[in-house]
Amino acid sequence: MRKNFLIKTRSVFALILLLCVIFSVESFGQTCPTCTPSTNVSLTTGGTLENPISYTFGNNNNNSGASNQIFGFSGNGFYRWSTNNTITIRGLVVESGVFMTLGTSRSNGNTEAFSIEGLSATNRGCIIVKNGATLNLAWISELKYVDVCVEEGGKIIFDSENDNSGIKNSYTFDGVTINLQGPGASLEFGDSEIKIESGLDIVGWTGDITCPSAGSPNPTPTGQSGNISWNSDTVNICAILNFGVLPVEYLSFTAKHNSQDRSNEINWITASEKSNSHFIIERSVNDIKSWEVLSEVNGAINSDMPIEYNFKDSSLPLAGGNIYYRLKQVDLEVKSSLSEVISLKVGPMDGKGTWRVYPNPSNGEEIRLELLNRENYNGEEISIRLLSNYSSLENKQLIIKDIFEINNQLRQMLDPIGRGVAILEIIWGNQVEHLKILKK
Repeated sequence: MRKNFLIKTRSVFALILLLCVIFSVESFGQTCPTCTPSTNVSLTTGGTLENPISYTFGNNNNNSGASNQIFGFSGNGFYRWSTNNTITIRGLVVESGVFMTLGTSRSNGNTEAFSIEGLSATNRGCIIVKNGATLNLAWISELKYVDVCVEEGGKIIFDSENDNSGIKNSYTFDGVTINLQGPGASLEFGDSEIKIESGLDIVGWTGDITCPSAGSPNPTPTGQSGNISWNSDTVNICAILNFGVLPVEYLSFTAKHNSQDRSNEINWITASEKSNSHFIIERSVNDIKSWEVLSEVNGAINSDMPIEYNFKDSSLPLAGGNIYYRLKQVDLEVKSSLSEVISLKVGPMDGKGTWRVYPNPSNGEEIRLELLNRENYNGEEISIRLLSNYSSLENKQLIIKDIFEINNQLRQMLDPIGRGVAILEIIWGNQVEHLKILKK
């Protein structure tokens, strides 16, 4: 009986995995992000675009005018954009029929030719390589805050030019997403050393080769896994193969409020995990900016079967509000990725006054001061003073600008006080409130 149950269960999981594969295939062709060139160059014959390009940079040898520009290239043939100086641009659009190489004339030795960067993590740069186009990044030092989209039939080559010095170009990915829109949308790595800074996400990779860790030796000297390939001159291809696979695939991430004990139940299910150390549960109240860490939950390290996790948030803000949650997944190499954000609306706790201290009585170690009525507080500076039988504390007053720092200060103020009753005075704006605290 148990054997039949296991067979049926495995069949269900196999079906789920098959559906996931079908879904992944159907995900090809998703629309590339908007990437509108600020400078369009129509190429009529093959050749070299010498730097500086007069109609773009004039005689500005440091090329500062390019830093916020996206360049579009159209035409047919092989082209090179060559420079003696490092140029920072915001993006590229390479149209069908163009084989564009970004390189260097080498008169300045190993000076990197191009760096492609967005202005920030939210104001990003972009690269789009159309069907039938190739972008050869021959001497690029960094891609930072960039969204890359390669259409079916397009290709990006990471292969530094040979200057007979034996030095490989370092390609650094820092906050980069790459969208491969089909099995024929390819990334080709040659003479290059790959470095990952604050994250790389690859969507649409059709391969299945992974490494024990992102820093492991290449699985083979020369190889191909789906639409990503490398050769014997590539250093650290595992950083690409392992970052191309999400360390955790989620089946669900939900939250439910329990009104009986005024808590939120957080549940999530993973479909698979790879090198997953742990999850960090984070919460923010009434916005998605002020994240605080609630707890950590150990991961399964490696798993290809669904695993269910849960966490109970019993310290809900007394004033209620919109409570947001997210998961930070941390792998064995201490690299992390964030889940989607979910939210619940929680009502305020009944009671009078603006503030409440809890637990009360308290030993002073876990005590918290929180808003009970959010409408009575508008972000003013908060002054707190502890009144007790100890005269040395009667005039000790602290002014706090950040409401989240109150509890740390309150615990320090209570620490030297013995058992008994103390009065906490709270002043904000033109309002004042006094709360009794019983120290046990």
